[in-house]
Amino acid sequence: MKNRRCFPLIYRQDAYLNTCFSRRPTWLPVLNRSCLTVPSDQVLTTADIGTQIVQNRNTQRVLKIGVVALFAILVGMQVNNFPYPSPIIKPFLEPKYRWPEAQVKEWIENEDPDQSFVDYFQRDPERFPPVGNNYVAPADGEIKDIIQEDDVTYFVVGLSFWDVHVVRTPISGEVIAVEQEGVSIFRDYSETAERAYLKGKAGPVQQIVTIRNDRGDFKVRLITSWWASRLKISARVGSFVEKGDRIGRILLGSSVVVDTPEPMEFVVEPKERVVAGETIIWEGPE
Repeated sequence: MKNRRCFPLIYRQDAYLNTCFSRRPTWLPVLNRSCLTVPSDQVLTTADIGTQIVQNRNTQRVLKIGVVALFAILVGMQVNNFPYPSPIIKPFLEPKYRWPEAQVKEWIENEDPDQSFVDYFQRDPERFPPVGNNYVAPADGEIKDIIQEDDVTYFVVGLSFWDVHVVRTPISGEVIAVEQEGVSIFRDYSETAERAYLKGKAGPVQQIVTIRNDRGDFKVRLITSWWASRLKISARVGSFVEKGDRIGRILLGSSVVVDTPEPMEFVVEPKERVVAGETIIWEGPE
């Protein structure tokens, strides 16, 4: 490698050059203001330095214009989508911020949901039920209530717009009935408040899958709301389902209720989040 010499840029006779270098922004590529290194067989003239200064000033201008233009585009996209996030930042947000609740409700009202949300909503991941003497959650979501009344325990799970909406059986057993009940669709009143799902015809529209095991008959209620008015049942009467198998789907957020044939002590509590087919909600002796 050739020897290289360092020429300090201290030109007392040319204060202008020194001023140019002393004012450079630190984040832009310009000549080093302390020294320039050149091969020993070359001579760095004032003209060369001037040319490089002009070139670097042009580079600075282009970069500044590019940054300003990019910022303007981002601001414009956000303003155009306000109050919801712009397409640029959506991929980096959590689902509940990527598709805010107010926006999802607006799509439902207009019957025109965004395709990216539809694709996300229709996901159906595989689940791996735990082995052993236990029962699992019937749906993804938050436990809204666990109510014991007489000889029945009602296990209530609320699903948000961003949860997986595939419903699974909490137990293994035989499907002995699939029934529809209720004619109401609640908008400003919770479909599970005051156990509205037990009001028969006056209750919310629901599909009830009854599964029998050695402890009795368990009912899994797929309940509609204003925002989830459609249900699909895949369980068939007479078939045997294993714990964690798919039995149906709710289209958009609503609730799933499990009626047990006897009082039960669950190992989870209200406000906890559960995962369908995997979270253990009851555990018995081995």
